[in-house]
Amino acid sequence: MHIIGVPKLLDLSGKFLRRAGAPPAIAERVAQALVLSSLKGVDSHGVMRLPQYLEHIEEGLVIPDALPAVVRETASTAVVDGQRGFGHAAAEFSTQIALEKAQAHDMAAVTLHNTRHIGRVGEYVEMAVDAGFIGFVFCSALSQVAPHGGRGRILGTNPVAIGIPSGGEFPFVLDFATSVLSEGKVRLARDKGGRLQPGAILDAQGQPSIRPEDLYEGGAMLPMGTYKGYGLGLAVQILGSLLAQGGMALINQPAVGNGALFMVLKPGSFCDAAELRRQTEVLCEAVKSSPLRDGFDEILIPGEPEYRVERQREQDGIPIAETTWQRWREAGLSIGMEPADFQIG
Repeated sequence: MHIIGVPKLLDLSGKFLRRAGAPPAIAERVAQALVLSSLKGVDSHGVMRLPQYLEHIEEGLVIPDALPAVVRETASTAVVDGQRGFGHAAAEFSTQIALEKAQAHDMAAVTLHNTRHIGRVGEYVEMAVDAGFIGFVFCSALSQVAPHGGRGRILGTNPVAIGIPSGGEFPFVLDFATSVLSEGKVRLARDKGGRLQPGAILDAQGQPSIRPEDLYEGGAMLPMGTYKGYGLGLAVQILGSLLAQGGMALINQPAVGNGALFMVLKPGSFCDAAELRRQTEVLCEAVKSSPLRDGFDEILIPGEPEYRVERQREQDGIPIAETTWQRWREAGLSIGMEPADFQIG
């Protein structure tokens, strides 16, 4: 395990992406998104993804210097083509458009297609909250999840995020995959040589497994909450793959990555925005102070675990698993980085 400070991690990530062919501005944007995810403890969507992104570039799935473009719009809606560029840049672009339109028209919706991995979807609702808005993201992904009662890969992990401003120490940020685990957490467990919780994946024969490797050897992930998670995941697949034209092989449209729907609401159009923040804080504090069940030490609010980890890692640095570090180092050396770039201390 290596402990890396945020400045070093940003510098190394940006250098890697520039060597991979990304222009400086895009390299900086993607590096910031990945390091922020690692900083918040969402390591499954953090810097461990860099070797995977290099593979996407080498396979022609990502054009590192491509820029997103609006291909259709109205006063309060837009359709964005990611043009096979980095998903983080395309998703930020889409969110900014939604915020601009909602500022003028109280609410807005923007869809994004033709892009690869957009990263931690909570980042985009955090952008909305920082601007004083309520944000929603519905994101479809590559088919890796079996439907409730099935064992074939039909649905994506299909994350959902909701961000709401609060007068508390941190905003309400709900961000979760509609599968039991995100694919990145399975990948992370594999890299660490760990095992998964029971009920998260099936092997290639449709049998329950706790081996992360089984997912990458023909297995499938399972939806969270049985039929409820399956239903929510299917709804997100429709919004992200069909409404957003994200592509789905089942209907003869190759799924190249993520499709997403970004929605933004101006709170002041519905109620007093300051009062909503105050009442949200009061409600969350009431939830946290409610009686505990046996075996629990406290009640957490969505967004609180990430907030706490961020405060800690800002001081202590970000832990990187040895396997992840070596895979990153090998990928970096293959594109012209120096061994000294990966020296620590």
